[in-house]
Amino acid sequence: MSESIFVLLRRHWLAIVLGLVVGIAALELMFHFLPDRLGTQSILPYEGGLWLGLMVGFAVAARRSRIARSGLAWAGIVGGLCVVLLVAVAIPLSPNVISGKTADVGKCICTGIGLFVWILAYIIERRGQIQKPVFTAVLLGLALAAFNFENGRDLQRALAGERVQTWNVYHYYMGSKYFPELGYHYLYAAHIAADNEWIASRPDKKKGKRDYSMITRSRSMKTYDLMARDDLAATFDRSVFTDERWDEFGKDLRLMRPLYPKKKWRKVVQDLGYNPAPPWTIVGRTVTEVVTIEGRGWWFLKNSDLPFFLAAALAMWWAFGLRRTAAAILFVSAFPVNNGFFAGAFLRYEWLNLAIISVALYHKGWFRSSGVALSWAAMTRVFPGFLVFPILFKLAVCLVRRGPAAERQRYLRFTAAFCAACTVLFIGSHFTGRGTHTWLEWKEDLTLHSKMHPVTSSKRVGVPRLALHNPTKHRFWALERGSRPAQLENSANRKHIIQAAGFVLLLLALFRRRDLDGMLMMLMGVFLLVTISRYYASIWMILFFLGARKPRDAIPWSALWAGSMLLLIVTTYYAAGTTSANYLLLNYNAALMFVVLCLGFLIETWREYRRSRRVPGVGDAEVS
Repeated sequence: MSESIFVLLRRHWLAIVLGLVVGIAALELMFHFLPDRLGTQSILPYEGGLWLGLMVGFAVAARRSRIARSGLAWAGIVGGLCVVLLVAVAIPLSPNVISGKTADVGKCICTGIGLFVWILAYIIERRGQIQKPVFTAVLLGLALAAFNFENGRDLQRALAGERVQTWNVYHYYMGSKYFPELGYHYLYAAHIAADNEWIASRPDKKKGKRDYSMITRSRSMKTYDLMARDDLAATFDRSVFTDERWDEFGKDLRLMRPLYPKKKWRKVVQDLGYNPAPPWTIVGRTVTEVVTIEGRGWWFLKNSDLPFFLAAALAMWWAFGLRRTAAAILFVSAFPVNNGFFAGAFLRYEWLNLAIISVALYHKGWFRSSGVALSWAAMTRVFPGFLVFPILFKLAVCLVRRGPAAERQRYLRFTAAFCAACTVLFIGSHFTGRGTHTWLEWKEDLTLHSKMHPVTSSKRVGVPRLALHNPTKHRFWALERGSRPAQLENSANRKHIIQAAGFVLLLLALFRRRDLDGMLMMLMGVFLLVTISRYYASIWMILFFLGARKPRDAIPWSALWAGSMLLLIVTTYYAAGTTSANYLLLNYNAALMFVVLCLGFLIETWREYRRSRRVPGVGDAEVS
């Protein structure tokens, strides 16, 4: 595919230039003539300009080039489907074409059609033993439509410098910049103390626009209890700041205040604080010491995730082909856990993109680079580190049994690079301002965070959250009653039984698995053991790459099932009615997905074993 594109660029550069000119002209015209909600509040002008430019360029070159004729058909299907969905679904439902319930309906329709196409492609291609590019083109069109529904307005505003995810940026900007003074426990307490001082000293009421007087209580990060405003401020030791740093801290708070409505600020300081693993603070502090709020570098900070998204999309295409990439983008764009999170944040998804890049690099044989990429995700978000365990186990087996040299070298290269990069990050994290206490503080914070996480919000993913489900006669989606500690205690037995059974099934399924499949299936281990914040479940998109072999766009049963369930999760997300029930339904669907994958792999292993008994060597495990 990439070679064909390079050939087209070399032989038909004049047609490409003409298409580029037409695309830019169309972009400018759309900005002027489209209704405001489409021209300035969505990315339709950019998509439309790109599509028209491609159509003109391919049409001019089509007379002499088979590649251009194929590209013309692809552009027609992809762009046409995207536009039809946006126009036919969104505009009649609401004047706000890319926001609110209209966008949710559009995303559900995209994934519903995508689910049908994903299964239909598997059936038809399996019968005919030939790949049909039209299915890939349709999935790509659906992915672009879902991408527009999710990101249309937000991405446009972010690129214009008007959008910032204040909740995210507040925690990660303030938490990392003032980490030497506040650590993991005192961001909220210092915030209230600084605001009290500001309110007491302000000479006139106009400065009240910069204060946080609407906050009456906030969360203590030492105990996770909600405390009265003045009581929490009293727990903070002002002497940890120099006068200069204290003034700067107060100034940053006042600059951030207008970025969010009053009512939302009350919830922000009742959240769970700043709690990434210490290595994240290495980058966070470096950036925030240079970038000022609404000043130098602020635009780049708010859009810091975008280069990582682009790199991850290219890596998926390079390693796994366009069909899987389109399906993965369709899923993650429509997945409700990500609503409004993609644009305007401070490195919110860099861990996801680097995990994707790591998997792609491993699949293509770049084992050292894969280990380095995964080390960042593992050291800053912890749970992506689960992907390493199958490789560590295989390395141990190779060393003990003196397995094939090629396998041993592959595992050694990946593991050595991963461990070396983790060591560098671990050492560097001790120079972020808290010294040798950094990891001890984080461990204390993580222990409390992990214990209370399943009950602090309904928007959680994982077995510890699922175990809270306790249906009653009149309400199927009911949860355990009582205080939060009582809920955790009453659900503990269910949680432990599910976890034990799940890990037995997972370990059996991992036996004789290929490298890539073993890594990806460790997401089941994350689901069993950990309660994760909703957007962390986006990492399930790498399950589309299960069973990846050549040709790249051929879909095996494991990817068929995982992809179908992921698209079904999105399509049926709102079926349960309330947010809490919707997330319980999501968790049940995820559990079903993982269980069936394990059972399928067990059947596959048994069949390989039976064949190996009849024909020696047939049952040897295939690796990436």
